Amino acid sequence: MPANANGSPQEPVKVPTPDEIDAASAEASAAARLSASHGFSVEAVDGKVGEVETPLFPPAGGEPDFLVVRLADGEASFAVVPVQLISSIDAVERRITVGASCSAVASMRGDIALEY
Repeated sequence: MPANANGSPQEPVKVPTPDEIDAASAEASAAARLSASHGFSVEAVDGKVGEVETPLFPPAGGEPDFLVVRLADGEASFAVVPVQLISSIDAVERRITVGASCSAVASMRGDIALEY
């Protein structure tokens, strides 16, 4: 193992693979799309759930961790959907697909813990 300027062993530099670079770029791109997702249609596995009212950001974060979704139930109600449920984002079609049913999303009415 090569030594650094003070004679200590130097760890080899890890160069990211193209797949690692692509994954990091895709993650940053998804966060940017979610940040500007107001008005996107939200589709569940069994139909349209509603539209994104606003993304919610943690106090010290630049990426949203929840989406407030205006439900298409005719009751002017909202669900708070964790971004971990998102299976795809189509910025061209302005559509977000979640891996849950409409009823599962509708049951997520404000059930988040806020930490400060």
